[in-house]
Amino acid sequence: MGKYHHGDVRNVLLQQAENILTDEGPAGLSLRRLARLTGVSEAAPYRHFDGKDGILAAV
Repeated sequence: MGKYHHGDVRNVLLQQAENILTDEGPAGLSLRRLARLTGVSEAAPYRHFDGKDGILAAV
């Protein structure tokens, strides 16, 4: 997935998280890495999810 560009941040984060989980499993997922790969600030995932567990539950 490409970088985020003015849209639905939550869904873009979820899509990227799903890609990471498919390729690497839960150990490969961190919110910092997710933000970097998505092209958003490191704080952005925390605005939409309650940490890593929140993202895992949403995916």
